Amino acid sequence: VTVGRLASGIAHEVRNPLGALLGCLEILERASGLPMRQQEFVTIARKEIDRISRVVSDFLEFARPPSATRTSNDLDELVRSAVRLAQPNLSGRGVEIEIAVPEAPVSVQVDAEQLRRAIVNLLIDQFAPGSAGTVRVSVASTEGVARTRIEVPGVADAHRLAGELFEPFPEHGNGHGL
Repeated sequence: VTVGRLASGIAHEVRNPLGALLGCLEILERASGLPMRQQEFVTIARKEIDRISRVVSDFLEFARPPSATRTSNDLDELVRSAVRLAQPNLSGRGVEIEIAVPEAPVSVQVDAEQLRRAIVNLLIDQFAPGSAGTVRVSVASTEGVARTRIEVPGVADAHRLAGELFEPFPEHGNGHGL
């Protein structure tokens, strides 16, 4: 409880300055005549502030985990939408994504937003800047059990990673596990 309150307090204190920084960057982006090199740095700064903002949101959610709202969802579409969300980040790093889904829809009872977010985080957090490769994402259903498989090149110890999926502070260097 104490850690949750601490995370919440820090997240709230960080969020306000981030909002101010984003506002300043928006003003700079609209300024005409900004040299291309400076515009590039403004864009990079904006992306990094957005990333920090997402981490702050993750800490807030850690402090107040949302309850799952399970509804019937098409797993194929959930996976495709997660891939679409991760694609810009990964393609900028030279990572390609291959998707394999069955012809028939796979219906699952899940919290669509939480599952989509988990898949996006898995896809993005497994690649350090400068790494490249092809990720294979597949959906299958056999004997009433639906499975989503994400194959990431270079992940040597998948069992360790699987054990840390829901740990808020995993020991590996990629991502934050929230």
